[in-house]
Amino acid sequence: PSATSLNVATAPPGTWSPSSWKDAVAKQLPIYESQEELDNAIAKLDKVSPLVFAGEVRSLYEKLARVSQGQGFVLMGGDCAESF
Repeated sequence: PSATSLNVATAPPGTWSPSSWKDAVAKQLPIYESQEELDNAIAKLDKVSPLVFAGEVRSLYEKLARVSQGQGFVLMGGDCAESF
């Protein structure tokens, strides 16, 4: 999504919170058969450690800044779940 399509991206500084993602405009949503199961999954995820830590994000910002100045490159790869 573009930066303008997300409420959190245009929110004033300091208004971010762990639940502010819920205010974002979602353009493609799955259809969940059970709201109760979805709520249980979200509650479970609220209790686990983050997948990415703040220090790792700061390190990535620094490395991407160097890339933007021509001091490196980004190699992206992944396992896409889409079928064509």
